Amino acid sequence: SGVDISLTKCIPVAAGLGGGSSNAAAALLGLNKLWRLKLNRAALLRYAQKIGSDVPFFLYKARFALGTRRGDRIKPLFFKAKLWHVLVIPKLKVYTREVFGALQGGTNLLTKKNHDVNILHRALRKNDLPSVGRLLLNDLETAIGQSHPNLLKTKEKLEKFKTLGVSFSGSGPSLFCVVRTKKEAFRLRAVLRKKYRQVFAVS
Repeated sequence: SGVDISLTKCIPVAAGLGGGSSNAAAALLGLNKLWRLKLNRAALLRYAQKIGSDVPFFLYKARFALGTRRGDRIKPLFFKAKLWHVLVIPKLKVYTREVFGALQGGTNLLTKKNHDVNILHRALRKNDLPSVGRLLLNDLETAIGQSHPNLLKTKEKLEKFKTLGVSFSGSGPSLFCVVRTKKEAFRLRAVLRKKYRQVFAVS
């Protein structure tokens, strides 16, 4: 069987938000139903891993998960913490391969040993949002800055607002601010929309 798929994109392309990966996962789930293949998750995961490292995450109904190996081995995590984010998407497309190409040598791909994800897990478990904000880390930030120095300036501008933390999403260019409440998220969104075209408040 063949299939034609038309996409109406809501998540911006090349924004570091997993839009393409979530589309791919949705296609796998949809075709599994449409063709009545009855593939279990383990089988679907094998296909997802061949498509891309981020695709397996979207086969789980999990708000939080730990990705190991290439990021494609997923362990869902269940925290009661509810985070509000303000997403700022600069008018610039940044492709993942471009950012990884900017990394100098394989050692830059390794997360630094003193950045232990378990510390972040403890903060989420306790709903300790200030600690969550302080512990945000994206190892790709240096490479993003090498390719697009202006994006680091945008991050510095966002850090001047009263938020719990600011970080790049994925390989950029999108940035997200963590705030305490829905009210704060929408208030900050209103302020940032005066300067940036694409700003979203999301939980």
